[in-house]
Amino acid sequence: MKQLTQLFLFICLAVSLSGKAQQYIYLVKKGNTPYKRLGISDPIRIKTYEGGKWIEGRISNISTKSITLGRVSYPISEIEAMRTYSSLMKTGGYTLGVGGIFFTGIALFNRAINEDRPLLYPGQIITGGALVGTGYLLYLFSRKTYKVENGWQFKVIDLNEE
Repeated sequence: MKQLTQLFLFICLAVSLSGKAQQYIYLVKKGNTPYKRLGISDPIRIKTYEGGKWIEGRISNISTKSITLGRVSYPISEIEAMRTYSSLMKTGGYTLGVGGIFFTGIALFNRAINEDRPLLYPGQIITGGALVGTGYLLYLFSRKTYKVENGWQFKVIDLNEE
């Protein structure tokens, strides 16, 4: 009886989640095929015509008229731009930047404890700066911005609608 109850609860959960799992927003350049598909729980940033600031969040709901980040809905017609990130490149950028800071910090700390002069050699400064700079560049290259003024459209596909 316990297994039958668990199976019933699993089926109910799957049916309730299947409706939201088939809502997508496509990023399309005018006259081309869809370039990118975003679905529920994808992390994005949006910029509205009124706000002017980037709003970050995960997509929690998509309808034909609005997109919801967290608990706040934004009309699709009011979205000026969307920004997506490549998580692997973003993580790599953070890792390189933090590695450069740690490398330089450990070298500085070690030489200060031993009372060595100069505190950092030029090679250590260059290596630390190169790691931080490369990390920042990777972070910048990890993001892609889609602006309406550049011809991008945001088309909603809801497979549950008939």
